[in-house]
Amino acid sequence: MKYKVKITVMKRDYHQDLADRFLTDPDTGKCSIFHEGQEFIVTKENYNNFPYENHFCGAAWDVIKIKVYSALQGGNFYWEGWMKNTKEQILCCDDGIRPVIFLLERIEEE
Repeated sequence: MKYKVKITVMKRDYHQDLADRFLTDPDTGKCSIFHEGQEFIVTKENYNNFPYENHFCGAAWDVIKIKVYSALQGGNFYWEGWMKNTKEQILCCDDGIRPVIFLLERIEEE
């Protein structure tokens, strides 16, 4: 069995109160790298070069890549009883002011 992972950008957020307090440019707005509905496919073959070939944010990739790697090996994202579907996971980049929320889906291929 071969596996791939589809990454979908579910939501981009922006916390103006935090931006006003911490950023030098508090009007920067939501993340400009991604947009809602954007999809990416990760395979074992493109895993090592994925963020560079797809212009995927390196900081966001650092947060999710271990989960993607596990799924490419056939692992579930969560145990039974936590998520409705153990082949899906919701993750977020680590930008607390401009977070991007991703859906990861493990896809099986014959």
